[in-house]
Amino acid sequence: METSITIPDFVDAQIGPRGSLENLSQAEINKLLDSQDGGLYPLFRKCALAVLNSGSETDNAAEIFERYRDFEVELVRRPWGIKLEIRNAP
Repeated sequence: METSITIPDFVDAQIGPRGSLENLSQAEINKLLDSQDGGLYPLFRKCALAVLNSGSETDNAAEIFERYRDFEVELVRRPWGIKLEIRNAP
């Protein structure tokens, strides 16, 4: 009897970062949440998607961003830093 494992194309997760992101000030969190022109959120989202996509068969950024266009990473404020809520991740 053969056993097969199905790996989903997209996953959702909640994580608590370790290291320097554990102790962000409210001002630093505000900068990460800023989605306006020049804000850090769009860059943070792209970097998070790139890291989560590591090890895949393609490294074509345009293809990755199109495939995961519904990818979201929400930064949830906590008294001591942030929690990341990730949706539609590779």
